[in-house]
Amino acid sequence: MCGGIAVTYSQRALILTNMTLTYEECVALKEAGFPQKTKDLINEVEYRGVKYTKPTEPTLEELIEETRKDGDKLTFGYIKGFVGLELVRDGKEYRESGSTPIQAVAKLYLALKADRLPSS
Repeated sequence: MCGGIAVTYSQRALILTNMTLTYEECVALKEAGFPQKTKDLINEVEYRGVKYTKPTEPTLEELIEETRKDGDKLTFGYIKGFVGLELVRDGKEYRESGSTPIQAVAKLYLALKADRLPSS
């Protein structure tokens, strides 16, 4: 089990590799309301005299926890180097993809927050 999701051994190996988001993706999550950790040792970064607040880089488990609701079914699939993700909520199917599982879940979280996911 990974974040409450049944995965195969080969899927587990892929999930444990290359698990980072870009700075821009972390900022987008923060702006969409993703909870920010206050335990980070460095919250603010100064670059060329301008202070920036460093966004939290969530783990896959944290993203899944914030994205899923009770009764949702979340399924990962791997196709030609991409991770496909399907969320079934209230009988509707929502799909996103990314180069890693964490990126796919982050895109799904952002799409759900923006209420812009087409359902099938």
